[in-house]
Amino acid sequence: MQRMTTSRRPRSHPGGFTLVELLVALTIFLILATLTIGAFQNDSIDRVSGATGLVKAAIDGARSRAIKDKQIRGVRLIVDQNNTRWCTSLVYVGANNTDEGNVADGRTVNVVGSNLIQPPMGSDLRNEWQVMMNRGILRSDRGLRIQIPKDTGMWYPVTGVNSTNSSIAIGIPYAHWSGATISNLDYRLELGASPLEGTDPVILPRGTVIDLDGCKLPANWRLSGGPPNYSSAMDIMFTPRGTVVGDVLVEGIIHLYIADVVDATLNTGLSGRPTSDTASNGIIPADPARDHRLVTLFAQTGQLTTAPVFVGGGDTNGTLNDEVAGSPYDYAIRGEEAN
Repeated sequence: MQRMTTSRRPRSHPGGFTLVELLVALTIFLILATLTIGAFQNDSIDRVSGATGLVKAAIDGARSRAIKDKQIRGVRLIVDQNNTRWCTSLVYVGANNTDEGNVADGRTVNVVGSNLIQPPMGSDLRNEWQVMMNRGILRSDRGLRIQIPKDTGMWYPVTGVNSTNSSIAIGIPYAHWSGATISNLDYRLELGASPLEGTDPVILPRGTVIDLDGCKLPANWRLSGGPPNYSSAMDIMFTPRGTVVGDVLVEGIIHLYIADVVDATLNTGLSGRPTSDTASNGIIPADPARDHRLVTLFAQTGQLTTAPVFVGGGDTNGTLNDEVAGSPYDYAIRGEEAN
């Protein structure tokens, strides 16, 4: 008698995930997302904090160099090549030098108009001035002066340069102008500070910038017209005694605004951002969740401090970087405790 055997097929498992499995996966995802966002925020805070300390150390370093070298020294803010509203590096600069000439060595200038100075045609001085103009040592936005004739005490402010014909425009008419060219005058010309040899530039940590639109700067560092444009000679200068000189001393206080590059990119859309030299105060967002800091220099006392931006009421509508801090420099001026 033959027995009949029946094969049993395994039951197929229904496709997809169970509710428990979905809840577990979602929980793991949320934990990882929270950790990732937290790590990114902490990394951003660390970068901004590091950049703030680096900028402060660079300014302190310029003062120390001035005292040690017994000469005027400073640090220059370099406008970023990819975004003219940011600074991503600084360089140490030396004292203002002078260029002098007299009849004996053939280095003379002509007054060819009541407000125009020019080396004679064919002279080597023309080429020398052209090189200095192209290198940025001889510029019209640095408050330079020229004394003609030399040692007379008659100084004239340089208000324009033309590298094509090596001419210099002066801000007031030449005192002895009589309507005809005056030739072969000796002179003493002030030149702008230039980078110190043997020093390395100070590079801000990747992902951080000095957002120039948010800074309080000397008025002549912001050039007129739009889009925002900044001088090539934003120099913070110190004397051998460690005191502040130049544009910063005239301004009284400067605030350098340090931000994450992502925030700085969003900041450019804020209404009221500086577009010309008429605005010395920057516009800074009022979002307390973002890390943005200030390096402040008090020119009269030489005090150098760092502080967070004072955001006031902060973000009121849940949208980042669309509201402006009313008094962003309050912590820097009065301290966090006073607010």
